[in-house]
Amino acid sequence: MKEKSIVRNNLMNEKDYSYYCGNCNSMNRVKWKSKLNQFQCNACGWISELPEGFIDRYKKKWNK
Repeated sequence: MKEKSIVRNNLMNEKDYSYYCGNCNSMNRVKWKSKLNQFQCNACGWISELPEGFIDRYKKKWNK
């Protein structure tokens, strides 16, 4: 399935892919947080808002 963005495509095709936070200027990469079912930046605390359907596919593919 072709994803709607480069980030989503990379998340689904590159194991352990981590993208840069778009909220802060730290150039930190966000990390998967299983308790949140989203990605979070450790520098500023920003939490992604990826849609539930995408998150379900991501977790299934990578056994998260």
